[in-house]
Amino acid sequence: MRILSPTEQKRYPRAYLMSMCFGKQVGDHVNWQTVSDGESALKFKGLVDTGGHANIWMFSNTDAMELIGKDGSHKHISESPDDFDRFVRHKSKLQFARDDRLTSERVHYTGKETVELQPTTRVCGTYDQNDVLRIFLPHFTLGAVVGFDPSFLDAPFDGIIGLGRSHPGRSSLGTPVRTIAFFELLRHRLKVYVVKGILQQLLNQKCIQDEEFYVCCRWEPDSALGYGFISFGGWPVDRLDLPTWNRIPVMPNANVAMWMIRLESITVVVPGTAFSHSEPVNADVMLDTGAAGTTLPNDAAKSLLAAVHGISSGQGLQAGRLSDDVQVAFTFKIKHARWAGGQGQAPSQTIYGSAERFFVLPQLGPGRNEEPIYPLRSSKGQKYNVLGLNFFRTFFVGFVDTASEPMILLAAQF
Repeated sequence: MRILSPTEQKRYPRAYLMSMCFGKQVGDHVNWQTVSDGESALKFKGLVDTGGHANIWMFSNTDAMELIGKDGSHKHISESPDDFDRFVRHKSKLQFARDDRLTSERVHYTGKETVELQPTTRVCGTYDQNDVLRIFLPHFTLGAVVGFDPSFLDAPFDGIIGLGRSHPGRSSLGTPVRTIAFFELLRHRLKVYVVKGILQQLLNQKCIQDEEFYVCCRWEPDSALGYGFISFGGWPVDRLDLPTWNRIPVMPNANVAMWMIRLESITVVVPGTAFSHSEPVNADVMLDTGAAGTTLPNDAAKSLLAAVHGISSGQGLQAGRLSDDVQVAFTFKIKHARWAGGQGQAPSQTIYGSAERFFVLPQLGPGRNEEPIYPLRSSKGQKYNVLGLNFFRTFFVGFVDTASEPMILLAAQF
């Protein structure tokens, strides 16, 4: 993964820098290290996606990923928006497997396509001019195209970092057990391993201490948080004091490796007034940083957008804009039997956040100061409802990936 240059940052305004942190075990503490801009750049840009069924790392030998047809023909995915959309939409169905018939260094998927990969090393590191790994780092900065969606983003990426959760038959973070650890591959020296997922790898290398990771996404740079970060193995207290977390257990499911929780309702509240618009959702929703916006059942999406327009009109603001005091409340139903209340009644958990952050997507770059973009859409025709990147801008989100009790942790970003 490589750091975006200033030119790239101007060209692709929605591809912003995030910091990916790996904790280094030192006694009972986690130390954090930083790579300065003057050090060797990392090789790839990546899409960080928490919603995938499997943990998928894909890199091409060129500037874009390629589809390899059954006849051996190659086609850049970026040549066709339909290919991009289809590939990202169905990527969770693809799994790694080694095809010994291929003489070149490729990974063959059990799906319909094969994707050619550039051999890499480790989870993170820097390379010399001969593409040899010289430094293994517990912390680095990457140019992550977070929130990929053809209708919202035009920035290319070289790979997908899929952070789906564990379930029986798969290992930590959803990686198929039989796969190639190609982050362990050196050019000219091929090693094949049976691995158990990115978190398990980091645990084995003593880079992290717990099976957990935290995500902070921001469109606006912050003096303490920058453009956001992903922290594996602990909350980086040097960036921000430990938030007060709301814990939402995830229902273990042998057939689903997604971070799925039950959303009971969404309520828009204007403090100091009698206004409160509550909309029932009553649907399972997937948390996914790889989705630029949120998709909800049709009636809920329409009603909430109408309420947002009504509030902004009543406050005399630009259409769709909201004042800082307007809040949005998410009520989640806890389905895990261990966390259920008496007489089998499942309790609920409600958390408040900024309505402006959730309902309005900032427009960045030249010529993007027209009408605001609303990242809330109807899920009609889609298989899943999704809480996407705008949800991650509204809350800090933590993921605890244990096979018996996977859990989501939420804290408001105000």
